[in-house]
Amino acid sequence: MTVDPYAPPQAELSGGPGRTSLPVPLTVRALLLCGVGANLITVAHTARGTQVLLGQHVPWVYVAFDVCVMVVLLGLSYGLWRGSRTCAVLALSIYVLINSLAYVVNRALPGWMPLSVLLLSLLGVAGAFRWQDLRAGRHRAIGA
Repeated sequence: MTVDPYAPPQAELSGGPGRTSLPVPLTVRALLLCGVGANLITVAHTARGTQVLLGQHVPWVYVAFDVCVMVVLLGLSYGLWRGSRTCAVLALSIYVLINSLAYVVNRALPGWMPLSVLLLSLLGVAGAFRWQDLRAGRHRAIGA
């Protein structure tokens, strides 16, 4: 059998230029897990709020908005678990926006729970940025 001289060249499909197949370090995976946990806590809290809204017979637009927020946050959680900086920053922005709106409506300062979830979200953003730096080869040393 002869080689076809007109066949297109075969390329590696394992990552492309600038991408490595590094295993995710445990510290980075823990940071990403913090961000995913913050998103899941927010989804659970929004689901509980939606259940309360359904009991108060509010317009369906509010319920639909809450369901859309939950679906978007679940999708962003998956992206964050994969190490996406964009998903991490968007999830943090949505969380801050939701809590800012809650503050405007309720005129009450947040307690320890929203602040702890905010801290977890910030850790998730740090993990996503750290993972992208490791993948691009911009790390100082292992464990640094």
